[in-house]
Parts: sequence; C-alpha cells; structure tokens
Amino acid sequence: MPFKDWWIWKKLTDNHGRNGYDGIRDVLKNERYTDSDIKRKYPKLSNDTIAIMRLIFHVETLQSDITNLKASLRTDSSLQTTNNTNNHRGHRGVFSIVDEDGEYIQYVKGDIVTYSNKTYIANRKIELGMGPLHENSGWKEITAEIVEGGEFN
Repeated sequence: MPFKDWWIWKKLTDNHGRNGYDGIRDVLKNERYTDSDIKRKYPKLSNDTIAIMRLIFHVETLQSDITNLKASLRTDSSLQTTNNTNNHRGHRGVFSIVDEDGEYIQYVKGDIVTYSNKTYIANRKIELGMGPLHENSGWKEITAEIVEGGEFN
C-alpha cells in the first residue's frame, strides 16, 4: 500500500516490535475499538492521528474494492467477447499467469498481452501457465515488421 512507509507508523513500532502499520491496522479496522480505547492503548497518538489512520485504512479498503470490481468487469467483458464470431478479444493488459484470486487465467486466440515491454498475440488457445517466453506456447511477438508486412491483415 502507498502509505505503508509513512512516518505515522513509526510512532507505533515500539508497541509492537515490528512495523507499526501492520500492528495497528487490525485494531483500527475493528469497529469494537473506540478512539478512546485506542488512545488508552497508544497514548502517543492524538485524536487527529487516529482519524488520519482510520481514513488511510478506509481508502485502502476502497482501493481494494475498486480493484476487485475492475477484475470482475474484465472477467465479464472477456466472457462476452468470447462469443464474438471472429473470436477477437483485444488487449488483456499485462500478462499474468493467475488472477487476483490465484486462479489461472485462460488466454485464447486473439488475446493480446504486454510482457517485458513487448506485445504478444495468442495464435491459439494457450495452455494454462504458459507465458510469452515459453517456446511453442502459442504466443507471437507483435513487431513493426509483422504489422507492416501484412501478417495480421
């Protein structure tokens, strides 16, 4: 998370003997703890600091929800495009073997991905776990010569 190295967590390191961010996250996200309870446990924290921390964790939760929603929309979109008659699904983003849930991503003919600053297209249904750098995996690098030479026309 972008706020994990922020100065505010250093105030809590003594109490936990580890990263203050990890130590207080569960406490602040637990709705049973009031600001007064937290202040008793962490007297170095002001009410403003506690409010800022709660806000940070709330923003992180919202960011996570947005990421999950985007992944869900991508999945829905990819399912819809699978039914296209030309089986062209378009750019799927940066190549990844698994999705946010740890499930293998199935790439099919026409999928386009980016990996190591290069763009690849799937020439056939790709075996699960096979990336663009695997030989004979079905991925073909898209280069200027290929596009200009008409291979994709």
